[in-house]
This record gives sequence, C-alpha cells and structure tokens, in this order.
Amino acid sequence: MIKQLSFSTKGYKAKYPDFPNQSTVDQFFDSAQFEAYRDLGWSSVEMMASAFGLDAAATADDFVRRLTGAPPFAAPAPSAPAG
Repeated sequence: MIKQLSFSTKGYKAKYPDFPNQSTVDQFFDSAQFEAYRDLGWSSVEMMASAFGLDAAATADDFVRRLTGAPPFAAPAPSAPAG
C-alpha cells in the first residue's frame, strides 16, 4: 500500500483487508469503497508522475513523451475539401 493515502482510505483498508484486491463481481460500490479506489488511483498517478519529473500541469502527452522519448503528438492537418 501507498503511504501517502488519506486517513479514510487507510481506515477502509483496516476495515476491509482485501482492499485493493476485492472481487469485481459486485459493481455497486458504496461511497467509502469508491473513494478508497479513487484515492488509490490518484495517489498512484501522482507518484508515477513525480518519478518521471512531471508536475500537476503535465498532460498525458507529456507523460507518453517522457516514457517513450517520442516527439510531441501533433494532430493531423485537416485535408482540403474535394472539388
């Protein structure tokens, strides 16, 4: 588990020891379970971004470029109308 998780998420883990490996058969999460998984996901991404030297303003494109060394994504130019 990640040390930086919120107090409520750590409490959820104490109450439900199988967190975060709970079965996904029951897709109806209560608010505490939803918040625990949201906090875990958010904290995981923050740690990963920090490891890559990215800050909160980084985009998914920034992350992919840092990870792969690829050039920035550029959307294709619109094609000229046929005519």
